[in-house]
Amino acid sequence: MIKLARLISVVLVFGTLMTACVPTASPTPAFETVVAQTQAAMQTQLAIVSTITPYVPPTETPILPTFTPSPTTSVPSATPTAVTPTPAQAYCISNFTNVNVPNKTQMKGGQNFTKTWTLTNGGSASWTTDFKVIYVSGDSMNASVVNLDRVVDPGTSINVSVDLISPTNDGEHQANFMILTDKGETFGIGSNCDRPFWVLIRTSGLFQVTSATLTADPGSYIGTCPTTLYLKASITSNGAGTVTYTIRSDSKQSNTYEMVFTAAGTKTQLDIPWKVKESTDLELRIYISEPNHQIFDAVTIPISCTP
Repeated sequence: MIKLARLISVVLVFGTLMTACVPTASPTPAFETVVAQTQAAMQTQLAIVSTITPYVPPTETPILPTFTPSPTTSVPSATPTAVTPTPAQAYCISNFTNVNVPNKTQMKGGQNFTKTWTLTNGGSASWTTDFKVIYVSGDSMNASVVNLDRVVDPGTSINVSVDLISPTNDGEHQANFMILTDKGETFGIGSNCDRPFWVLIRTSGLFQVTSATLTADPGSYIGTCPTTLYLKASITSNGAGTVTYTIRSDSKQSNTYEMVFTAAGTKTQLDIPWKVKESTDLELRIYISEPNHQIFDAVTIPISCTP
């Protein structure tokens, strides 16, 4: 419609210009005539315009982007794993400490010693007096089986001791131990309660007695019988260790005595009793049962019994 109105305006202007261009000599047509001519011209133009097919711009069809869906990957959902609480071990040693003989203690070979640990019951059941400390591996060190001396409830501790003899060869030596239940099961330390506790020592040279002498005071006896003599034993060792010994005659021997050495040297024990019943030249000797089974020279004590 806007274009049509513009076309009509152009025709009117064109008509006016044509009228202006008429020569002055020509007679001026009457106003009605001019209007009639103008209308005729406009109708003609309108007829021409009506025959023209108006331009209709093509309708643009919007091009939508093509969307290709990605293949769907099925991601399995995580299935929670049921966690079963681990039951407390019935029998376990949660802690052990050295009461004596620290790791790598230096000893002479063949030395007697006692090792003591403090063991803590980290299980859910009590240890009874039927439970035993047993050697399981390493250097045995002549270990014996030791029963617990009391009931140990969970969370409480006990001291346990084992008598041992150090190996005679030089070097480091470790003896491993566990506890044996009354059902024949063993347990120890660690997260699974299946590892042993231990003693670890070092030896250099053989522990031994180098000399032993025996004397009596007085050195002879005259008097009524029976009587008791009192003896003195002096023993020398080459290092730290325990010496056990007895006094022997040809017919009998005394009780067993013990000397503990913390280093090489000589120790003396007084007032060892020995009973005599009759006159004799009494010969007595010191016999070393541990560590090296030695018997030393005899001392002779004259005995004269009077009526």
